[in-house]
Amino acid sequence: GQWQLIEKNSQQCGYVPPQCNEGDKKCINHDLYECVNNQWKLIEKNSSQCGYQPFPSTPTKNILFPAITIGIILIGAIVYKKYL
Repeated sequence: GQWQLIEKNSQQCGYVPPQCNEGDKKCINHDLYECVNNQWKLIEKNSSQCGYQPFPSTPTKNILFPAITIGIILIGAIVYKKYL
C-alpha cells in the first residue's frame, strides 16, 4: 500500500490554523486591529475607521452667554454709580 493525502494541514494532526491573514484589519467595537504575526494587534483605540465619533465639546455659547450677561450687568452697575 501507498500513503494517500486525505487532508492537508489537518487539525486532527495538530495543525493550528492562523488566527488571521497578515495585514488584514478588523474592528472590534470602535477599536481597529491589524493582523501581525498571525495575531490581532490593537493599532488604534477609538478609531474613526470603526465608526467612533468623539463627543462634541461643550459649545462655547453655554459658557460665553452667562459670562457676557454678567459682564453687561457689571458694566451697567459701574456706569450707573458713576453718574449718580
